[in-house]
Amino acid sequence: MPAPIRPLPPELVNQIAAGEVVERPASVLKELVENSLDAGARRIEIAIEEGGRRLLRVVDDGAGIAAEQLPLAVASHATSKLHALEQLFSIRSLGFRGEALASIGSVSELRLASRPPGQPCGAEIRVRGGLAGEVRPSAVAVGTLVEVRNLFFNTPARRKFLGSPAAESRACARTLMRLALASPEVGMRLRSGGRTLIEAPPSEGEHALRERVTALFGRAVTDDLVPVAFERDGLVVRGLAALPRRNRGDSTHQFVALKVRGGRARPIRDKLIAAAIREAYRGLLMTRRHAVVFLELELGAEDVDVNVHPAKLEVRFRHGSNVFGTVVRALRAALDGALAPAVLETSESPPAPPPAATPASSSDDPRWAWRPRPITRHPPAAPVSEGASETASAASATSTATSARPQTAETLASSAAGASSPSPAPS
Repeated sequence: MPAPIRPLPPELVNQIAAGEVVERPASVLKELVENSLDAGARRIEIAIEEGGRRLLRVVDDGAGIAAEQLPLAVASHATSKLHALEQLFSIRSLGFRGEALASIGSVSELRLASRPPGQPCGAEIRVRGGLAGEVRPSAVAVGTLVEVRNLFFNTPARRKFLGSPAAESRACARTLMRLALASPEVGMRLRSGGRTLIEAPPSEGEHALRERVTALFGRAVTDDLVPVAFERDGLVVRGLAALPRRNRGDSTHQFVALKVRGGRARPIRDKLIAAAIREAYRGLLMTRRHAVVFLELELGAEDVDVNVHPAKLEVRFRHGSNVFGTVVRALRAALDGALAPAVLETSESPPAPPPAATPASSSDDPRWAWRPRPITRHPPAAPVSEGASETASAASATSTATSARPQTAETLASSAAGASSPSPAPS
């Protein structure tokens, strides 16, 4: 007899949702930093221990959360970013599902403390394994603090599939790097065990992205970047693209952000854009080499759907062919503008100056001049009879065999004695 159908308890629902939202500490970092950006933070501090498995703390200076709303903040499907069905088709915030904090709290020990501007003190709430406690006063600065401890403590199967602390720390750094490139106007710092992994001060103005790239990758990468600025059919492509000489063996240095007009830019991973980058660099890179690009695409909310996956990294474009062609043309225009002067300079370079006179050397001295050596002609050798030839060959073979024998101590002694004794007088 089949089992009866029954509703799932809220704790189990949150853990199932956490399987899609919370894959590893880097996923937790992404959700919390996106919340900070949506709150208008200008400075975000992240600290991790043991790759984020033991502790992951995010502190920002954003708008904060009122004390009476803290229970709703950790509840499932509760958010301040959507109010009607129509808004689902014009999402301009980074988060909108209202399940991140609830999912994180169901598989960890969560502490949420916040203080809005103008409030004398803050408040906090704690969640352990999906069970929320009471709201209590907290001495916290203006903004929000989120601490996540002992991730996956109640799901050992998930915890044992995590990587080493070093591997999880690198994943956290890569995730924050993508978020930092998408929002260069916000300062971000990542520390692990007292060591600073990322220090990205805020950058404003026309060169904000270039300054952010310099802070993350160094001046050597920035010197090989050319600006990208192109617009067609309402799609704007801007950013930086590296010259072909700056390439890599993988595509980990291809950063793409999507900005819905009027909202914030979000980092995305899209196969269509990756194919457009390969097409733009076709013929400029060797096989299995990948370009280095930092791009931002801006378009209207009606032309893209970001509600594809809970991780919010995948998107669906309404006019994919237009996006592909625009990205290819934007990159080729930037590369052609940078490479054409170099080609022109090489093809129209002035003739080389005549070689300078070489200093005098010893070869210029007549005493060292080459002179032909006289040829000395020797008379032909006398003919040798057949018997004498056989006798000479036998003597030569005997001499060779004697020289080939190992030279023992007795042989050396007898040879020395024979050499020292006088030869007999001729009879």
